[in-house]
Amino acid sequence: MPVSWLVARVRDYRGAMPDSLSLLAILPPLVLLACSGSTDPESSTAPAPASTHQGAPVDPEPPPQGPVPPSEPGPAPAPDPDLLPSVPPADAGGWAEPGPAAPADPCPADMAFVPAGPFISGATGEQVELSPDWPDQEFQPRPRHERSTDAYCIDLYEYPNVRGALPWVYVGWAEAKQACVSRGRRLCGEDEWARACGGDQGWLYPYGDTHEPKRCNDTVDPVGDESQKTGVGEFPGCVSPHGVYDMEGNVSEWVDAVHALDPDHARIVRGGTMWVAVYGHGCMSRHSHHQGGPTHGDDGFRCCRDPAIPGTAP
Repeated sequence: MPVSWLVARVRDYRGAMPDSLSLLAILPPLVLLACSGSTDPESSTAPAPASTHQGAPVDPEPPPQGPVPPSEPGPAPAPDPDLLPSVPPADAGGWAEPGPAAPADPCPADMAFVPAGPFISGATGEQVELSPDWPDQEFQPRPRHERSTDAYCIDLYEYPNVRGALPWVYVGWAEAKQACVSRGRRLCGEDEWARACGGDQGWLYPYGDTHEPKRCNDTVDPVGDESQKTGVGEFPGCVSPHGVYDMEGNVSEWVDAVHALDPDHARIVRGGTMWVAVYGHGCMSRHSHHQGGPTHGDDGFRCCRDPAIPGTAP
């Protein structure tokens, strides 16, 4: 309510009223005016009406000069663990940091690598199931104790070292040795052969200490039936801790060792054959033949060689 209007009204009333009544007449409006806090109708809080002036448009306020400062970043949201991929531990492969490059394979693909180190070897005649029909000392296994070898490579299969091929038999010790040399290899030593068969723990068989008939080709009966030889590698369970096949059964194998009782003539043959316990069974069985004597249909061999020097071809 405008003050000027109120004052004019009061003056009209004062002319028609006593002074005391005129004061009472103007007091309530003044109190209301003071409480309202407004002295001008144009001071209303309502927004001003849009201009209807049809003249030139008013330019907007120009933007500030210079680069606009970036707003302060807020806190990063916490990651949701359900959406994060699981990271395998460092020893489980996967995303673990790669280690140094593996050295070149020290052996050809048709040979197994055996590192340098100690191993256990030896048994009793009873442990290898030596037949009582063969009491001769030359059939007894070596006593059990710790031995060691340098690193070496050994054929995966009996010669000709081709999976599925029949082993070469009716071969003497000298012929076996020459056949390996012709391939750039050598006849295996007795310790090399024994370790490749029984592993570092000196198992009695390539697969453990208990004989499992028919796991290897070692249960042929009658003795002397050579038709039961099988191709090398055809018994997949007959594999040693070092990954070498048929070191028990099928055929025995010449090694580059002499027999202590006849060092001038007798050469060692290791392992059992296809026949039931003729020379005993397993990795610790051994016997000998005279190197100039007759050959046999259950004697074969395999070859070894030294591992390649790093940086050279195996």
